[in-house]
Amino acid sequence: MRFSFAIAQREKVRKRVAAIDEAAWTAIKHTDAVLDADEQRCVSGAEVTETAYTAFAD
Repeated sequence: MRFSFAIAQREKVRKRVAAIDEAAWTAIKHTDAVLDADEQRCVSGAEVTETAYTAFAD
């Protein structure tokens, strides 16, 4: 099974994402473009990868 999670980008999460090797990312194309309000343009692509992250520990 595959899952997609959206999580708050706290410092630990940002560091984990920054540590992912550039070669691990895969470009994807969305079927519908979305407006990037900051850049004032439509975006229809993204990059995805896999990683491990423990959100809650005992």
